[in-house]
Amino acid sequence: MPITEKQRARRRQHLGSSDVAAILGVHPYKSAADVYLDKTADFDETTDEAESPAMRIGSAVEDGVLAMAEQELGQIRRNQYRARPDLHLGANIDGIVVRTGDPVEAKTAGLLNPFAPLDDWGKDTSTELVPDHVAVQAHVHILCLGQPNAPASDLPSVCYVPALIGGRGFGLYRVTLSVELVRMIEDRAADWWTRHVVAATPPEIDPAGAGRVLETLKRVRREPQTTVAVDPVLVRAWREADAEAKQAEAKAKAAKAALLMAMQMEPDSDGRVLHAEAADSPDGDRITYLPQSRRGIDAKRLTEEQPDLIDKYRTLSTYRVLRYRKPKP
Repeated sequence: MPITEKQRARRRQHLGSSDVAAILGVHPYKSAADVYLDKTADFDETTDEAESPAMRIGSAVEDGVLAMAEQELGQIRRNQYRARPDLHLGANIDGIVVRTGDPVEAKTAGLLNPFAPLDDWGKDTSTELVPDHVAVQAHVHILCLGQPNAPASDLPSVCYVPALIGGRGFGLYRVTLSVELVRMIEDRAADWWTRHVVAATPPEIDPAGAGRVLETLKRVRREPQTTVAVDPVLVRAWREADAEAKQAEAKAKAAKAALLMAMQMEPDSDGRVLHAEAADSPDGDRITYLPQSRRGIDAKRLTEEQPDLIDKYRTLSTYRVLRYRKPKP
């Protein structure tokens, strides 16, 4: 379910279960750089990240998923918070089984997209096959229910993962305690917090997740009229990569044009060269160049003919642009 303002403030003081999955590199939608910004940066309240449709549906049906799990596990205490300050860990646990004290992490998957890949979820829940990031989250919950310096034998031996999966229905997965994974989380979490959050040192940005990091950075509040020093190596790396991207874009356009140019037919009797809308290569490749339509609004005409109407719905967007200025001689 959506976090409260209290939970939002509290999660800045520790690594949550999804944060740990991100710093271990197994979270599908979050990177270590996102976690760093979440713990250290000040965000513009007007640019809060919108909850996705999938997240809204997951929040809406979470209580029902837990209720279905109760049919097998018995009563579940909902929305439990547990922390391990010694490890800089904290977890908003969906539930804890009253009878056994085991944590519960409710999930939904593939409810909006019938073609979503679900191979990470075992078809037979007895196989304990869940996505890697879910397994990490489960182990953070297990850790947060333990005590400092306690042996692994004192930790819960399982985290239940009731899941509602598109095309399959309800399943109750069980993530069994892995001492090896617990030790990895203990070592990495405390070390990562010290090296990055305490030291205010950003982690390396994974190119695969750079797009999301850029979106997060757009939301960071920046102090007006302030300037800081940066390593010139970073400036050169950005300029070189930007130039390479522009060259790659130009090269891609040239390759596309050459391919379309090659899709010509034999000249007709008048000497005109006609062009086809599809082509085949000896390798079995099929290329098509077919028309497609989309609806739009003629903004120029609307402005000319209905100026009052266009003014009523006109909006102003403000955004930042990264630019390079040559040093003054």
